[in-house]
Amino acid sequence: MNVSCLDRIRRYGSAIPSFLHNRPKLFLSHCMKRLPPSCTPIPQESIVTAADGVYTVTSSDTTNTQYTVRMHSENDSNVPSCECRDWKRHCMPCKHMLAVITTCAPDGWNSLPEHYRSHPLFNLDPEVSAAASMLQSNVAEVSLPPTAQNIIHTPEMVSSEVTVQSSRTSSPLEMTTTEDNTSLATLQSAVRQTLAVMTNCTYSIENTDFLKEKLVLLRTEMSTFQAHTEKSHLQQRFRHSRRLVKSSIAASGLRQRLTAVRAKRRAKKRS
Repeated sequence: MNVSCLDRIRRYGSAIPSFLHNRPKLFLSHCMKRLPPSCTPIPQESIVTAADGVYTVTSSDTTNTQYTVRMHSENDSNVPSCECRDWKRHCMPCKHMLAVITTCAPDGWNSLPEHYRSHPLFNLDPEVSAAASMLQSNVAEVSLPPTAQNIIHTPEMVSSEVTVQSSRTSSPLEMTTTEDNTSLATLQSAVRQTLAVMTNCTYSIENTDFLKEKLVLLRTEMSTFQAHTEKSHLQQRFRHSRRLVKSSIAASGLRQRLTAVRAKRRAKKRS
């Protein structure tokens, strides 16, 4: 979920301010509901600078109502404040504070205290960028010929190798079987990760000729994958998924609701 919020994975619209890029989805949704056109815009002339970091905002929804927005609140200089009910309820940027940030504050979002801006609710995990870079390098390794030097050593493979090495007391036959299963599962996972990264990249590619060329290649590869697919394994996986669905709580609740609806329909037809 963190990686999906990166601007190199998804495309942010022009209506989204730059300070909301690379933010968690909940925080982005909270702010966009308090920015035009989702709410009534607050014109710049309705915002008056009362002091350094203190602004008086005239409400655009309620007449003769003003709110004081402080970049540093009186009780705690590490936290901003606003007199509106929305701020008192969520302690997150309200429409008045966002209007000040986007129109009058000299440094925009950076005008807020650093302690408040660095809150985990407003930021992605610090390791996300590094992890995304490592993922791209791993994908480049997967695209190379399948030699022993190009196999991805993911955490899953490392843990499995440790397990195999720790079980030296087992028989050679058991060890060989475990290593074969591990390599197969790891390669399957590596292929799925590569396809997932390619899927995310399609949202940012605008070269139509490139997309047409790769689409032909992908359809050819899809035919090759289908030719190597074991039909019995697909049928077994489908049956296993159905068993999981039937035993899930959500599915049982849905069956109960559908049973009640169908009973009402039958009663209505009889009447």
